[in-house]
Amino acid sequence: MSPPSSLPSPARLVLAGLLYLLAGLVSQALDDPASSVLYVWLPSGVGVATLILAPRRQWPAYVGVFLLVEIVLRALRGEAPVTLAVLALTAVATAVLTAWIVVRLAPGRRGLGYVGALVLAALLGGIANALLDVLWISYAEDQPFLSVAVPWALADAAGVLIVAPVVLDWTQFRARRSGGPSRRDFALGAAAFVAMLFVTHVLFDGNTAERFPGSVGFALTWMPVVLAVVIGLVWGARGGSLAVLLLAIQVLYQTAQGDGPFASLETRPGESVLEAQIYLAATAVLMLLLHTLRGTRELALEQAAAWRARFELALAGSNQLMYRYDPYRDLLEWGGDLESAFGMNHEQLDTVEALLTHVHPEDRERVRVFWTARADAVPTDQTSIRYRVAHREGGWRDVTDVGSPLLDAEGEIAIVAGLCRLGPLQQRQD
Repeated sequence: MSPPSSLPSPARLVLAGLLYLLAGLVSQALDDPASSVLYVWLPSGVGVATLILAPRRQWPAYVGVFLLVEIVLRALRGEAPVTLAVLALTAVATAVLTAWIVVRLAPGRRGLGYVGALVLAALLGGIANALLDVLWISYAEDQPFLSVAVPWALADAAGVLIVAPVVLDWTQFRARRSGGPSRRDFALGAAAFVAMLFVTHVLFDGNTAERFPGSVGFALTWMPVVLAVVIGLVWGARGGSLAVLLLAIQVLYQTAQGDGPFASLETRPGESVLEAQIYLAATAVLMLLLHTLRGTRELALEQAAAWRARFELALAGSNQLMYRYDPYRDLLEWGGDLESAFGMNHEQLDTVEALLTHVHPEDRERVRVFWTARADAVPTDQTSIRYRVAHREGGWRDVTDVGSPLLDAEGEIAIVAGLCRLGPLQQRQD
């Protein structure tokens, strides 16, 4: 057997490179015209997500592709050769650092620990990127360090938080004939998607201060976030992450034009950049938390359903039924194939009295005494009883009922639980 390849397929390398290039071109189109700082560096999210998904042995190949694309992007921006090399190397190195932290802290990419690891890694990667890049820029281009370093770090961190979930979620996409959202949910998600784009355009297009009194326009920025959350709830992780990405592009594009509440209420240069970055980073983290909590719940439900299916198969294979009786509600619940055993469904045998009506007349009184004693938790040495139950299609099913009451912490009866071992189906003699 040949060892695993240390090189990804050419198609994967080309696709990763094209996504990185496209993200970089979009980021450069969202440049802040008043400074040398980009609003967001989306390629960082592409690079981090790709490395998280790839085996560690394939990282060098992806790093080489990303470094090449970084050089192209920096050259298109007109950077000086030395500055180009510093920025390209730093961007790829911090992407590797960010991905390594996530893989190290949350290899399973599940639960709140994964969200915390991604946020922590994005912040640490952004800070490292800003320290190295801005130190050089401050030296080479005589730029003020602090006023450039903070938005620079946030631009990198926001790129990870916005784009990485999109790549991670959509790479797991597989077309299925069933299992997706219902037609109603799909329509609701589509309506929320259109509404989010429309509301964002209304809020961030033009001078918000002139169209809304005071800071009302700024206060209304919660509306697109709520609609994005609705999309995430209805369409799941893929729809939610895509909504955050499009919301980010729309907000950043309008803000870069000097429109919207962040630019309209700007009191000093660079303030709108920070406000837009914090707004979008918070939205991305909120969506991550939503997806994680929802995913944890769905995983628990799937595991419970799988355990139930295995339990039902075990009961069927051993020719048994399981029951759970709540004496306070007089509710009898069954596990196993009642249809095959008695030709009846669960609703037809949901109380002890309903069961007794189908018990053989010669056995009925014994069974009633047995069940009454267990429901009242009367001490007895009898833990099993044998009786016959009528089958809907004719005949009697021989049943050996083994069970006992279970007490709670205060010594009071909680439930009666047991198993019914099924014997052969005998023809009626009466």
